[in-house]
Amino acid sequence: MAEVPAPVRRPLRFSRFELDLQSGELRKAGVLIGLQEQSLKVLAELLDRPGDLVTREQLRQRLWPDGTFVDFEHGLNAVISRLREALGDSADSPRFIETVPRRGYRFIAAVEGGADTLAGEAGGRTGVTQSPPATQSTPLRERLGRSTAIAVAGLIFMVAMVAAISLLRRTPTIDSSPTRMVPLTRLAGKESWPAFAPDGDQVAFAWSGEKFDNTDIYVTLVGSINVRRVTTDPADDFAPSWSPDGRRIAFLRRIGHSARIHMTSALGGHDSKLSEFPVGATETEELIGAQITWSPDGRYILAGRDPRVATGVSAGLYRIPVEGGEPQPITRPNRPTFDIDPAFSADGHRLAYLSCDSMGVFLPLLVPNQCAVRVIDVDDRSTPTTEARTLATQPPDPAGVAWSRDGKSIVFTGAGPSPMRLWRLWVNGTRPPERVEIASEFAEYPATAASRDRLVFSQFEWDAHLYRFNPGLPAEQVAASSSFETDPHFSPDGRRLAFGSGRSGNVAIWVAAADGSDARQLTYNTREWAGSPAWSPDGRSIAFDSWDGGDQVHIWTIDAEGGTPRQITTGPGSQTVPRWSGDGRWIYFSSHQNGARDIWRVGATGGQPAQVTRTGSGFLGYEVGDGTSLLYQPVSGDSALLLQALTGTTAPKQLVDCVRSAAFAPTGRTVVYVACDPSSRPPLRVIDLDTGRDRLLGRLEHFRPGAMHVNFASSPDGGTILFNGAVRRGGDLMLIENFR
Repeated sequence: MAEVPAPVRRPLRFSRFELDLQSGELRKAGVLIGLQEQSLKVLAELLDRPGDLVTREQLRQRLWPDGTFVDFEHGLNAVISRLREALGDSADSPRFIETVPRRGYRFIAAVEGGADTLAGEAGGRTGVTQSPPATQSTPLRERLGRSTAIAVAGLIFMVAMVAAISLLRRTPTIDSSPTRMVPLTRLAGKESWPAFAPDGDQVAFAWSGEKFDNTDIYVTLVGSINVRRVTTDPADDFAPSWSPDGRRIAFLRRIGHSARIHMTSALGGHDSKLSEFPVGATETEELIGAQITWSPDGRYILAGRDPRVATGVSAGLYRIPVEGGEPQPITRPNRPTFDIDPAFSADGHRLAYLSCDSMGVFLPLLVPNQCAVRVIDVDDRSTPTTEARTLATQPPDPAGVAWSRDGKSIVFTGAGPSPMRLWRLWVNGTRPPERVEIASEFAEYPATAASRDRLVFSQFEWDAHLYRFNPGLPAEQVAASSSFETDPHFSPDGRRLAFGSGRSGNVAIWVAAADGSDARQLTYNTREWAGSPAWSPDGRSIAFDSWDGGDQVHIWTIDAEGGTPRQITTGPGSQTVPRWSGDGRWIYFSSHQNGARDIWRVGATGGQPAQVTRTGSGFLGYEVGDGTSLLYQPVSGDSALLLQALTGTTAPKQLVDCVRSAAFAPTGRTVVYVACDPSSRPPLRVIDLDTGRDRLLGRLEHFRPGAMHVNFASSPDGGTILFNGAVRRGGDLMLIENFR
């Protein structure tokens, strides 16, 4: 029996456009026009009934079937807007799509083509049956025979179509569409922590605002340039997660250095705190991060307990009941290990998360290291049914994990000295971890859609360098490179500069002339992440801090001309940010032990350290007043500037109400400091220790306070001020289509 050809849908043509419904491609004069899937569906619906009204309800059924929750009015308007933009059409003077107020839309241009043909038919024939001319005489028997033949052919065609449809239903369709990356948002400021709604078209995210003054939750549609604000609280909101039915969004609200879970309608409005459960939020510089997720049945929120407040309990993953009740542990790591960033596979039967063995050395900031990706199988109540297994992997950075749609691989942010990149690893271990090459550098917080092959992530930008303050003039860059510079410190004669930089591929101490010229590397790979350099009073040595190869930081010294570093501190906990005494006999440093941070000092060649402050401190302390007093802040972060006598029991004296974190430096009998101001141009001031006179020197452009670094320095005579400036910072959401 002859093979019956399959029907082919002819392209639809209007004006200079041609829409191929089989390939989903729109072309204008032969040139391919990019069109999102939802806009394609709307165009096809309108072209199917040119001249007729297509109601908004009909379009809703086509785009968002029953059971899918979406902000319909916002969504459809955005889809129509994108379609008109692709066609070069106008709502005010339409050539193609006419708006029927409060009812729907009508396609008003002439449409050609679209009928079915049989593959193999001669070119030029259409799918419309041609009747013979009325004047032509056709014998009845011939007409009956032809009718019978047509009926038989039609029956054969229907049988073939049924068989083909049945075969297609049994055979999985392989989508060969190429993987491509496009921007999802392009807002001023930073957009991060993206999360797909169940429909795979809406994305919730956190946005810092243009001025980085408040982070809130927003929602956008894939392909839309519009965003809708969901939360408005003055505190920072981040890490959104959609409920399985798409009606609610859970998120985190920053409380000091920790966070609490809140919940709101996906449409916005009043939000409510779910629990006082302390969520472990990582923090680097000005950025805070975490990841939470809903259980597949919508009954729980999963989050990692903050290890800094987990006294007496395990800092594992917990499920927090949405309708109220006590948090229930899922994982129970032994201290100091803690678990963060949970993510369910699409089928809800597996849970991936990060397990970290160290809280970092910058407490009270939580900066985890020594992390690994782990996976456990869970039942319908999210209760583990297997032991957790660690996946051999590129070390992850604590910046989120996500499952591929098919559940075969996990996407995460890779850690290391090079820029952060997305990596994927295969759960069955049959393939080695590999980089997601299409994703760019500086990527974090990946998220995937369970309903389609999409991946979204935040691509952040942070360009920070050293700058010289010039009153009344633009800041001048010092010791420039394509990498970053931080932790500046002048030599005693003011002629040389030590600083930290990643320009060699690893973070190391560099030395240069005071103007930044003739830079040379001082420390090498013998020490990991060397920072916080400080010149000795005689200019012969430089003290610095560095990891010991484990999870602690200690104080080292090195000859200013180079050589082998010498370890000065070896005690428990971490010792950071050294500063010399005026006579060179002591090195002051910040010590973190047993959950508390204070200023200590140790002999310049080592020995037994001695505690100086006993009521808490920040990272930085300077000896002033010919060795009689200590200048420091009482906590890490923006706080008062205190002056404490080194002898006796006199209480510390408050010198300034509020100074940006570690942004102060003594210059003889004066102290130069950066006053508290959240803007990018905070005031630079100087106070006289003898008279108390406080005066304004100017404002710093693009100043970046040092949550983990000392980003401020003054020359010994006070004539030159260096600071760390972030000339570019921000982040956009990037979308990878057809991610498989």
